Amino acid sequence: MGRERRCVARWLLVTWLCLACAAAVHANAEPDRQELHIRRGNRDYACLAVQSQVNPAQWFCMLTNPMPAEYVDGGLTHPCLWYSRYQRPDPRNPNKMQDFGVLRCGFTMFPPPDVLKTVAAKLPRPARGTLRISPMPLDGMELHVKPPARQDVIGAASATRPIGGMTDHQIAEFLVVLQKNDADLADRLLLDKTGLEFEISVKLSPRGDLSWRDRLGGPAASPTT
Repeated sequence: MGRERRCVARWLLVTWLCLACAAAVHANAEPDRQELHIRRGNRDYACLAVQSQVNPAQWFCMLTNPMPAEYVDGGLTHPCLWYSRYQRPDPRNPNKMQDFGVLRCGFTMFPPPDVLKTVAAKLPRPARGTLRISPMPLDGMELHVKPPARQDVIGAASATRPIGGMTDHQIAEFLVVLQKNDADLADRLLLDKTGLEFEISVKLSPRGDLSWRDRLGGPAASPTT
């Protein structure tokens, strides 16, 4: 009887250790990551998909080459890009006004529906449940802008709304404040369609950093004062 109890206790201990080890391996396992490149027309979409470690049927996705967002007005497509000039009192001299500029822009971070359908077709089928793809949870997102072929950054901003853990940030919006000299330079570059170079830096949850460089161009709203 005593031997049987010891055998049962030993079997339970071994089973518990096996379960504990399996749980530890699962907790420390890296999530499945898929980097997919899909072409639609003249546009290449670089998509990063990461599988949930809690629900194998759930995937998170984002574009690693985000593009300026667009909107339609009067049947015409425009970039989500606005630039305005303002004045404010100089804190060092209340009788003097300071000039500055504000650049507002948006970037599409999530694949469009037709591209997302292709992404879903390329991902492994879940054993249970229906495959679901949501926008990637992010810890942070920053934008830096500078004139083409120059090293100096003239403006930087973080995304204008909290994005950590959210699932609706299909478009990231930024407000970049430029001081007078940089604002004057941005005037010229945006109005003559030379454009401004930008870099978006993204911090992923739970780990990993990404960055993408391109150029903001196209017609921006005319500067106002």
